[in-house]
Amino acid sequence: MEQECKAPEETDMAEALEAAVAMLEDEVTAAKAVAAVRELAVCGYAPAMNECGKLYLDGKHIPRDYKTAHEWFEAAAECGYDESQFFLGKAAFEGSGTRRDMADAFFWFLSAAEQGHPGAQYYVGRCYLEGKGTIKDEEEAHRWFSLSASRGSPEAKVATGDFLSSPRNPNPDYAEAVRHYRMASDMDYPLGHYKMGMMYYNGKGMPLNYISAVKYFRKGAELEEPGSLYMLGVMYDKGQGVEADKNSAIRYLTHAAKKGNTDAKTYLKGVSPNYGQQQDRDPDYEELNTPDVVSLPSEGKKGLFGRLFSK
Repeated sequence: MEQECKAPEETDMAEALEAAVAMLEDEVTAAKAVAAVRELAVCGYAPAMNECGKLYLDGKHIPRDYKTAHEWFEAAAECGYDESQFFLGKAAFEGSGTRRDMADAFFWFLSAAEQGHPGAQYYVGRCYLEGKGTIKDEEEAHRWFSLSASRGSPEAKVATGDFLSSPRNPNPDYAEAVRHYRMASDMDYPLGHYKMGMMYYNGKGMPLNYISAVKYFRKGAELEEPGSLYMLGVMYDKGQGVEADKNSAIRYLTHAAKKGNTDAKTYLKGVSPNYGQQQDRDPDYEELNTPDVVSLPSEGKKGLFGRLFSK
């Protein structure tokens, strides 16, 4: 899909697109809004191309068409629009709606990252860390994680903390790692809560404090973070920071196991020998109903590309 690229700074087009997107919220004006977005996209305005891709992806106002959505994202990406470049990177990285291609993923991530897109910067870091689509380079990964973290990415803040506290790091800085984990936790990022809990639990970067560890693990558990659920189970079993309570331990551990935590599955064999049989008899056995934990609804099913716009 060849389009003439227009500068996103063109005020008239930007204002027209903003007005059209606002009109999408009203069923009465939605059809007119879709037409306006299409017109701007056909004129070659990259943000409108991206919005058009989202319309075809969502399928709310026009029939869902993944192929056409991808074509619009690609057209906008080729015009240098970072959000579309990031989308294409995630699609290729995860193999969602297209074949998995790490070289393509890295190309699009880097294209968006060089424009300052924080989500793309995080994924460039991941590519360097894991050697996907590029050479494996932990120092370069850390550089990109740091850039992304400075732009507010909680995932990158955790990744930066991991680098600083890694046993492979010849000069670990636990206090600085804690600072990054705390920032991620303050953003209510589930893994940030877990990492803070572990630092308190192990006494790294701060004095060992089981009560504070429990506080952070509870925050993670409320967001159904598997590691936090597992650690609360362990702490209830051992009476660390809380009064020992085997029933609560089993409930936390079984819920962690349900979320895929393999450590919880192994630990359960020691505290609940009949774990497997109980699961077979009662499918509700794994439900988390401990009074001091907020039960959250299970994750809703999203469309094929639905998760790709999360940063």
